[in-house]
Amino acid sequence: MSILVARHLGVDQFGVYAIAMSAGFFITILLDGGFIALLQRESALASLDIAIEDQTLSRYAFGYTLLLVAILILMAIINPFEQDLTTLFAIIFAFCPVVLIAQSMSVLRGQGRLARDAFLQVMTRFLTAFFVVTFILYGFDSPSSVLFAQGIGGYVVCFVLMFRSKIKPIFLIPWKIFRVTIPLAAWAIACGLYARSDLLLCRLFDIPRSDVGEYGVACRLVEALQVFGGPVAIVLLRKFRMSQLSIEVSTGKILNALYLALFIGSIICVCAFLFSSTIIPFFFGEQYSASVQLFEVLTIGFIFFLGNTVLFQAFLALELQRLLMSITVVAAIFNVTLNAIALPIYGIEVCAWISVLTQLLLLLLLRFYFLKHKNK
Repeated sequence: MSILVARHLGVDQFGVYAIAMSAGFFITILLDGGFIALLQRESALASLDIAIEDQTLSRYAFGYTLLLVAILILMAIINPFEQDLTTLFAIIFAFCPVVLIAQSMSVLRGQGRLARDAFLQVMTRFLTAFFVVTFILYGFDSPSSVLFAQGIGGYVVCFVLMFRSKIKPIFLIPWKIFRVTIPLAAWAIACGLYARSDLLLCRLFDIPRSDVGEYGVACRLVEALQVFGGPVAIVLLRKFRMSQLSIEVSTGKILNALYLALFIGSIICVCAFLFSSTIIPFFFGEQYSASVQLFEVLTIGFIFFLGNTVLFQAFLALELQRLLMSITVVAAIFNVTLNAIALPIYGIEVCAWISVLTQLLLLLLLRFYFLKHKNK
């Protein structure tokens, strides 16, 4: 779908779309509030300090998301930053169902019902692609129209899920839930900052849309590779959680998984270097030829991304969310600060290298503090 959108919108408009997707990523984090990670963890093995049924926890998550949607709609109407209203509503419309679906699937993943989870993912992607293609064929081909089309596909899946499960939201959420979700939400926000803030800073510093579009294509391709890390994360979190092993016992298994992830990432990186100069112009067109070099740089960071994925699941399974939050906040500050300093001077190319450095810093910090905590 990204290929079709990129070719049809062109470099300039795809830059606008990429910025909107980055903004939507942050909205997704706000709408979730840390419940996705919590639902998956608690569905695998309930924590003693929470001890709430999966369905009740899902109702809390549903209620929280609906409240945040209402607040975001109100803020969009007020529009304090004088942004395009159509784009704002399109982003909220598109990413609300993303959160609701992800929360439902996180329960399935925690319970080990991976076949049903995979079916929902396939159905969601198919319906989203179907409506996007339909909109484009009928001439609704602006970035906002594409976002509205994505949202329609998501709401169809949401309707099926809500109709079958009959989950009713609970809006009064106890403090013991927020005490866990706040660090998880802060962790997710920090991850979003070091992963997506560069595209938002491009808008702030008036980087040419064509440059943003080329970088956006490279980022979307790397995100396509990162999809392969999703199943790994699902299996690892459930495995680490269900084992109920102490850090001392599980260290060997976690480090072995880390080294295997780094090895697989290195192989994928080499393949990307070999074939990127052919694949990108072929699928996206010659107008995105400058994306090749950016993509090659970003794939180096993909090596460290897979390693970080393993360590993320270890920290979450062992209920070290506060330590995880602190480490990712440091990485986010490092990333945003460097981008804010270097982007106006060196242009879009420096964002790719800063992304790689951030992933490497995060990997080193996670491994260091994991081993340090183990030795306590």
